[in-house]
Amino acid sequence: GIERGRPPPMGMGRRDGPPPPRGGGLPPPRGGRRRERDEWWRKYQNGMVFVCKKNTFGECMRLRILGAPRSSMRDVKKLHGGTSALFLLDTETRLLHGVFEATGRGGDSLAPKAWTGGKGPTPFPSQVRFTTQMACAPQPEELFVIPLRGRSDIQFLNSNQVQDIIQTFIAKQNTVPGPPTR
Repeated sequence: GIERGRPPPMGMGRRDGPPPPRGGGLPPPRGGRRRERDEWWRKYQNGMVFVCKKNTFGECMRLRILGAPRSSMRDVKKLHGGTSALFLLDTETRLLHGVFEATGRGGDSLAPKAWTGGKGPTPFPSQVRFTTQMACAPQPEELFVIPLRGRSDIQFLNSNQVQDIIQTFIAKQNTVPGPPTR
């Protein structure tokens, strides 16, 4: 056999070069950076679910804006860039899209003719601009019943609901991505 502490002879599993690092080849996290990278979503203080239909989804993405009826203005104005997560529920396909992030404060008629074909005032004046924080495959609404409290409409979310939704999206992805590089 092979003596302990001595390298095996050539042809018996010997490798040239240094031994592989411990921990599966990954360097250990330094100064909490890995935790910060893996838990980027904890920065969200609130969020909101907006709704669309198949025919309005494209315009939301093209304009990079989400809208709701005037009755939602109070909640939309609570949304702020960098601290509010946004999601879009297609009420026809029953798929939730995300993860989006507000790029500024929500407000009144940021795109005054959105969803009108360029004619007349928008039917959804409570608006917020967004960027894609993590491009996820849309997921079936039923995966989010608990954080959405069984509702399938526009709703303001607290930080716990936001984190539950994002963690569900992450769990359904192939990898655990960090925030996008800008």
